[in-house]
Amino acid sequence: MVKDLTSIPPVSLLFYRSLIMLGVSMPWAVAVNKPPFPPDMDRKEQGLLVFRGVVGFVNILASYYSLRYLNIGDQKMVASSRPVWVILFSKLFLKEHCGCIEAVLMVLMMTGVVIVVKPPYLFGSAAGPAYDEPAMWSALAVLFTTALSANTTIILRKMRKQHVASLTAANQILFLLQTFGLIWVGGFEMKTPVMKDKVMILVMSLVVITYSVINMLALKIVEANISSVVTSCTDLLVAMLVQILYYKTLPDVFSLLGGGVVGL
Repeated sequence: MVKDLTSIPPVSLLFYRSLIMLGVSMPWAVAVNKPPFPPDMDRKEQGLLVFRGVVGFVNILASYYSLRYLNIGDQKMVASSRPVWVILFSKLFLKEHCGCIEAVLMVLMMTGVVIVVKPPYLFGSAAGPAYDEPAMWSALAVLFTTALSANTTIILRKMRKQHVASLTAANQILFLLQTFGLIWVGGFEMKTPVMKDKVMILVMSLVVITYSVINMLALKIVEANISSVVTSCTDLLVAMLVQILYYKTLPDVFSLLGGGVVGL
């Protein structure tokens, strides 16, 4: 849906999305008496929530902008490097298991990302048409911010005893503050979307909040590295199907090969 909403700047789109998601999560948080940033939460946990909101915001914004330059399947393959960083950070901060299998998975995922992006200094012209410079920079931005935002999975796993409504509302408050500030400073136009775009934004927001809730509930049960691998593989499969069936864009041989390597 983000790829179709080209008439709306990504930062404005994220503002609308966060506003709708806060409109859903805040009444839920009030109903269960679990406010965002509850008073029984210590400063360290509050700081982790703020960090989660900042890096998550940067990652989503980079993802939205990258969809202006990359095919949805290729963009999702770059974002599928997330388990690599989650495995590393979960080992570092949560002391979760990381053995030979996890190491092999990390190598395969990063190899798949390189195959998909096809950097010219590695592949030259033999790999066929490669992405132009803005697309390459957007892919690198997604890769870098994905590495940073992988910490959000670690934070959610660490704070699994907190209520989902509280965590969701707190995140959307931070998103709204950041998007409003960026719109104000950057002078982005805040025009009223047409009815078709309004419906798409609403549906997208409801899908995202449902996905987020399911992910947070899963992190209450399974380890962060397992949840991240399953989530990334599912996202990649759905993105490839959307690219083929909806956008009628067939991935090239390198994209298929990279997707296969990442999906392993």
